[in-house]
Amino acid sequence: ADYINKLDKKDLFHFETDSSITGFEMISQPCTLEYWKENRDYLQSILDAVKDSYKEIGDNTGFHVHISTKAFKNARAVTRFVTINSFYEKCLINIARRKPTRYCEFRKVPLADYDRYIKDSMEYFAGHNTFINLHTSSYNRIMSTKTIEVRYFKSTFSADEVIETLSILEKMIDLANDGKTVYPDSLFKDVSDLKSIPFDVWDRNEKRNRIYK
Repeated sequence: ADYINKLDKKDLFHFETDSSITGFEMISQPCTLEYWKENRDYLQSILDAVKDSYKEIGDNTGFHVHISTKAFKNARAVTRFVTINSFYEKCLINIARRKPTRYCEFRKVPLADYDRYIKDSMEYFAGHNTFINLHTSSYNRIMSTKTIEVRYFKSTFSADEVIETLSILEKMIDLANDGKTVYPDSLFKDVSDLKSIPFDVWDRNEKRNRIYK
């Protein structure tokens, strides 16, 4: 970690021990998607250095994305974001390249009155065993927390996969904020940065489903 830290001339990363894995946790400073696009090659150079030192990653090593609550209009937009992730669980697990573990268990959120369901289940969404950690067990404090944490993506040595992951999440944030009906086709296929997303992971019946306001 000290060697890699010296390579980080932009001071974008710091490293911490993590008792749940062998090795260390790599944490970036808060950055926008556009920043990572512009600094893709620099990010790849740091990931290459990590790969040279640690060789491999497994299902127990996750790529956790912290999203500022300022990205959402209100708490209901946050619960819509959680619901969209839950609704597309099968597709997102495929994209995430990671089997669910006790550190990122999905929970099916019912489309009918999803906001009330999450209000009544806040304890589940406030910890390290859920697919999205809201960092609070109080619905009224959602917007007071600094971030929410998406926990189900697998660690990666690819800057392109990092950018694709963030592109997917940005699209879901936009959909959560605008409150429109969500279709599988519109959720992924118009994200221009995606290079290799498997769009055939849902069946025809699931394509007919919708998420309503």
